[in-house]
Amino acid sequence: MAQLHFPPDRPPRPPVRPPDDPNQSDLETEVEIEGIVARIVYENPENGYVVARMSVKGRPDLVTFVGSLLAVSPGETVRVTGRWVDDKKFGRQIRVTLCETILPSTVETIESYLGSGLITGIGPEYAKRLVQAFGEDTLRVIDRQPERLRAVPGIGPKRARQIRDAWNERRAVHSVMLFLQGCGVTPGQAVKIFKEYGGRAATVIRDNPYRLAGDITGIGFQSEIGRAHV
Repeated sequence: MAQLHFPPDRPPRPPVRPPDDPNQSDLETEVEIEGIVARIVYENPENGYVVARMSVKGRPDLVTFVGSLLAVSPGETVRVTGRWVDDKKFGRQIRVTLCETILPSTVETIESYLGSGLITGIGPEYAKRLVQAFGEDTLRVIDRQPERLRAVPGIGPKRARQIRDAWNERRAVHSVMLFLQGCGVTPGQAVKIFKEYGGRAATVIRDNPYRLAGDITGIGFQSEIGRAHV
């Protein structure tokens, strides 16, 4: 939103919350909700701020969630942690402090996930062919044995590379964002850090967390991430 690994490990929840918005008021304490992203209402590519809606089992209406999030796309299953707020303009929504992407596990949901266009090189037809070939192991094959993709009719070297590269890119974004939020930074700070360092963010922080203070505006030596790694 989990991180693109297969055991259902859970990272520590961040102890911080985003700054209060004068246009929003808290309705209740922290909640956790899981659902399928139905659509992206608004996205700011500069700071990663997203307004999105998801379908939640047992709820007749779509749930709106907002926050600084990268690589959240329609068709993905996400687990968000945050607080319900009542926005004066847009109404009831969840202000997100942690977002995890949950990989689908059944043949039907895997086909739907891949067929949504999230991964370059895979559309509805190739999603169907992939699950016919690999069943519930489809995502494991893409992640760990991408050379096997060429056994699927119509997937040659070029398409197999497209699929592998697109998968690895999404995995890197989700893994780094989840790592950063687990360190105690806000989602907004996590977006800034990722945009500065990309997939190297975790390595940079482990090696020298104080570097962030010089490279990124708004993150000082006394930040949660600094205290967590010194």
